[in-house]
Amino acid sequence: QHRLNPGSKSDQSPPAAIVLCRAVAPLPKLLDIVFPVISSSTCCMFLKGAAAGDEVSRARRKWQFQLESIQSRTSPDGVILKLSGIDQNGAAN
Repeated sequence: QHRLNPGSKSDQSPPAAIVLCRAVAPLPKLLDIVFPVISSSTCCMFLKGAAAGDEVSRARRKWQFQLESIQSRTSPDGVILKLSGIDQNGAAN
């Protein structure tokens, strides 16, 4: 378990292999938060609600990523967004 300190230059932890988040922030802000601890091979699983489609559209203005959307089995409006290959403004990490 690792506590994220966005923007911290002193964090020398290796990139996370998997990031799982539920009810943290809208997708654009969530990507800002996790970006310092991921690599291009990190798999991010974000549990989202009815606004997921809008959040993805807004996130794509600043971010590039591969996306798989998985329908929730417990909520009719819920989805799991599986993101990989996350790059900000085309910058590889």
